[in-house]
Amino acid sequence: MICSSVCRFRVMAPSCGAHHSTGELPSQWSSFQGEDQDYLRRVLRRMDVLTPELTLSLAERIWDYLTDRSLAVLVDDKRTWKLDHERLFVTKPAWRYVCSRCGIVTPYSARHVCPRKECDGTLEHRSFDPTQANIVARWVAGSDTVKFTTLKSEEHTAQISKDVAKIIEEDFRAAGVNLLSSTTTFEMGINIGDLQKILLRNAPPTSANYVQRVGRSGRGEDKNAICVTLCRGTKYDADAWNNPPRLMSGEVRPPTVFTKNPVIARRHFNATVFAQFLQVKIRNERALGDIRQSIRLESFIPLDSRKRIPAKWLSPSPDLFLDFYQWLNNQSEATIFNTTPGRSILDAIDGFEKGRRDSLKAYKTVLDTIADELRVLMTERQKLHDEGGSPDEIIKASKALLGSDVISVLAKRGFLPRYAFPLDLVTLETVTFP
Repeated sequence: MICSSVCRFRVMAPSCGAHHSTGELPSQWSSFQGEDQDYLRRVLRRMDVLTPELTLSLAERIWDYLTDRSLAVLVDDKRTWKLDHERLFVTKPAWRYVCSRCGIVTPYSARHVCPRKECDGTLEHRSFDPTQANIVARWVAGSDTVKFTTLKSEEHTAQISKDVAKIIEEDFRAAGVNLLSSTTTFEMGINIGDLQKILLRNAPPTSANYVQRVGRSGRGEDKNAICVTLCRGTKYDADAWNNPPRLMSGEVRPPTVFTKNPVIARRHFNATVFAQFLQVKIRNERALGDIRQSIRLESFIPLDSRKRIPAKWLSPSPDLFLDFYQWLNNQSEATIFNTTPGRSILDAIDGFEKGRRDSLKAYKTVLDTIADELRVLMTERQKLHDEGGSPDEIIKASKALLGSDVISVLAKRGFLPRYAFPLDLVTLETVTFP
């Protein structure tokens, strides 16, 4: 262990066969902060016992010993030194030392100093006591009847193809795979047969989820099942820990949606007014001609933000600008929200005027961010051009941004809902009932 601490050097082997060692010694011994240096300092106690010069000399002697042809502990393979794997073997240690402070076990002892960093314990020669050892140590020592088996694990998620998933399921049924890590893909519609052990890494969200997951086990005749749920340090898991029957009861509650959630309602207000804007500009006025699948983002970006963009990148016209900001400012509540569902959205966001202000502010924030991204891309393109580099990747990224679908962009950036109501993703908000 001392040798490994002293001989931490970069070693170069020139073609002439001679070697040269350069040490990583600090300018002052007091600056030793690493794990090996900490151990070396505690072993030597006094730092003047081993000077930097003596350390370097000792390291070179150790290197000569390791590379000696008669020993061949290290071999030269294409000017790279590596251990000779044919000479490596595992043997039972002759000694066993245990630290009196941290309990670490090691087969070596240098002045009875613990090798763990900053540990002040003392290594004590101690024989193996099966009554004090853990189950793995007892198994390694051969002093226990505990039997271990090989684990062959696989992962089962919605990201893998159906063909691969089918193969994994068959291997799991046939015990070729005996440890399966899965997402909710195994929650319903899967019958494994004699599955007996299930481990849940957190408390399931509902009682129905819990029953479905643990119900995969114990389905065979005369089979018992063990289901363990690990509760994390969250409030929800703590509630499940303190009241297990809540999850185990099997009670299935109908889903509840708070239609007056202002976070959801604001995005659906935006969706309503933006859909009306597209209907007027795209369908009625046919500003973009025939639209089949997606609506390119470029026409919604203000003209001053497109000045540096080559006209040939834009279609159908570099001068076309669909001004949602101005259009919404000219609309009234009666022209858009004239239905009961529409008025319920306004109730959740404190009226049409506030909804319009918030919508325009959010829309402007998104477009300003996109304009900044385009400005950075154009600056980088010009820089590469001036330096003689290839701007192909910049051009590709710019065209991809300009040609992206405006609805997808606004949804991903939080202006529009990503999913249909009520599946919109929002931050959980608590509601106080009278």
